[in-house]
Amino acid sequence: MFALRSLICPVCGTKLAFSPESSARIGAVGGIVFAVLLMPLLPHLINVVRSCYFWVLLCIGSYLIGGIVTALVGRLIAYEDAIEAYKNWSWFRGKPDWQRKVWLVTAIGVPVCGALLFLAPLLSIWLAVAITGLMGVFVILGLIVLWRRLFGKSGILRRLRFNDVGDKR
Repeated sequence: MFALRSLICPVCGTKLAFSPESSARIGAVGGIVFAVLLMPLLPHLINVVRSCYFWVLLCIGSYLIGGIVTALVGRLIAYEDAIEAYKNWSWFRGKPDWQRKVWLVTAIGVPVCGALLFLAPLLSIWLAVAITGLMGVFVILGLIVLWRRLFGKSGILRRLRFNDVGDKR
């Protein structure tokens, strides 16, 4: 669960690795767990982040939670199969082209709008309101695509279907 070296099967000695779908699932579940655990600290975030105890506990907690999530959600396959699967894997594999475009627009639009809102005191009130509304649209579109990617018809958190070669969706 907390291996620091490469994963090797204790019985046959085969080198193992996580499949791409399994890695995506580990990251999604780990992100959701961290968001849920850190949500109560949100009102006190400015004061909490300044303490060194927060960072020490965050490092220890991320190591422990990461190992637990990996053990519960991860799927190991042969290293050679994993390397081949990573060569052919894509975040939007088998997804409509509109999802890729919306995700790209969101990934560019939200930081740009955030940077413009940083300059909001220098802008007119109507321009600041328009930028805020545009950022809201970008965030909503991004959440729709993220929801479909996580829980859609072939989302990474929908259900687990395994065979001997690795994850198949």
